[in-house]
Amino acid sequence: MIIQKGKEETHWCVYHVRTLRIESSTHLIMENITDETTSYPALFSVLVLLNYLNKNYSFLISTLSVKFLAAGASILFIYFFAKLWTTGRREQGLPPGPPVTPVVGNALQFPTGFPHIRFTEWAYTYGPIISVKILNRTIIVLTDPEAVKAILDGQGALTGNRPRSYIIQRVTDGLYMALEDMHTPVWKHNRKAIHSFMSPSQLEAYLPKQRVEYVHFLHDILTQPQDIYTHIRRTTASVMTTLLYGKRCFQWSGSDAEIFYEGAKLFNNVTDPGAHPPIDLFWPLKYVPYVERWGWAKWKPLCDTTKNVRDALYIRLLEECEERLKSGRAVGCYIEAILNNQADLGMTRDEICGLGTVLMDAGADTTASYLQNFVISLLQSPESQRKAQKEIDSVVGGDRFPVLADFKRLPYIKALVKEVFRFRPIFPVGLPHVTTEDIACKGHHIPRDSIIFMNIWGIYHHPDYFDEPETFKPERYLNNPHGTKKGVNTTGFRDNLPFGAGRMLNTMNLLWAFNFAKDKSGTGNWDIDAYAGPGLELTPLPFTCTITPRDEKRVNLIKQSFEYNGESI
Repeated sequence: MIIQKGKEETHWCVYHVRTLRIESSTHLIMENITDETTSYPALFSVLVLLNYLNKNYSFLISTLSVKFLAAGASILFIYFFAKLWTTGRREQGLPPGPPVTPVVGNALQFPTGFPHIRFTEWAYTYGPIISVKILNRTIIVLTDPEAVKAILDGQGALTGNRPRSYIIQRVTDGLYMALEDMHTPVWKHNRKAIHSFMSPSQLEAYLPKQRVEYVHFLHDILTQPQDIYTHIRRTTASVMTTLLYGKRCFQWSGSDAEIFYEGAKLFNNVTDPGAHPPIDLFWPLKYVPYVERWGWAKWKPLCDTTKNVRDALYIRLLEECEERLKSGRAVGCYIEAILNNQADLGMTRDEICGLGTVLMDAGADTTASYLQNFVISLLQSPESQRKAQKEIDSVVGGDRFPVLADFKRLPYIKALVKEVFRFRPIFPVGLPHVTTEDIACKGHHIPRDSIIFMNIWGIYHHPDYFDEPETFKPERYLNNPHGTKKGVNTTGFRDNLPFGAGRMLNTMNLLWAFNFAKDKSGTGNWDIDAYAGPGLELTPLPFTCTITPRDEKRVNLIKQSFEYNGESI
């Protein structure tokens, strides 16, 4: 309502128009404050102040002078200029590292594939503990076993979490335990479920089913040796689908095994630390649209495809377990046990689905990569193959299959397995960690929210720790459980390689049953070009080789066991 005409009316209108504009603007701003906005304290403080003044002292806002606003703008400009100027710079106290460029830091030097190679080069130049700057984020790379033990083991409560990744979250919805923080319900519930239903005794009870699968594996190689790469994948996936979901994969083509490895390859690409834009460091990048023609935001269709492929597989496998339980046809698999105890475990259905995803990746994909690297080692080191076969013949002979109890009587084969893990580690830089508080190590300051990579490749290929590190030599482990040079401090080395039952049995079975040699394809090499990228996992590309049975007696035993298993199934 207008009380007066003239100047009073004009001032009244101007006041309310100004107030309306400010109120609308601040309301809009406050509604759109996100986690990314709060990472810029000055900007966030200004927005909060504007909102407070608007609500409580709106009459003052309307009288703010142009000079005051200009002064405020100048202060903000100076703050952001100073912030920009320090972004990308290496703060005092950080470990040394490659020279930085203002603002971007080492972003232009950060490897986009096979990060272990660049990390190891930097370790030789700048030392075993280095820092890398990506915008305002600090990355620490450890190529020092003592530092690994001190930081990741000794201060695990402060370094056990994983860096938050918007790209990974788009695929996993926060349900992938291995990449979640320790305080999250997903991590706690999954950990409880694993400890409750995957004890050594429970896994041992599953061995008879594994042996059936491993005989199938030997028969596949016997009848179609040219497809060993695929046979390894089918076997490792089938072992895990049987354990987790009570369902075998009898062939490769069109099976759950094939779908699993399609999804695993996509997910490996998603998790590569240098293959995608630094969205978590510069949040506006998440809003860049996907434009195929210009190559913009290629990560978006990659994430969506990965999620669709993996979700479709694991939801269907979970539904099959649920249906069997409802109809009274349970087979006693792991996921059935989790479903029967869902309330006690406090798990949601989505968490159970995510648990199956993590266990499939951990059990199938990593075992396949190891077995593929193991076969390649036999191709590249015929002398190691000869020694291992001589040892297994002296312990097992040719009249029976190897059993788990044999492994402890095969020191050279155990050394061979260790050397495969050393020479071609499955995760060359491990899975990244993040610090939740400031920590110190060997005189270096490592700030809160730093990403930490354990350069496993660099450690196991370092001449300070190993004689002839680029030579494949299992003998180094015969007299030293760590395989290191004399005089090396082994405090930080771990002698806990994953000697799972499946890996031990398959290693012994392959050496017991077949001879492996290079063929004319030129594949099955140790060259880095023979490995798939990008990704955190070092997986060999498909290869072929010449495989022949060691004698007719073993051939007959494989055939007879395969036929017997088929009849019993």
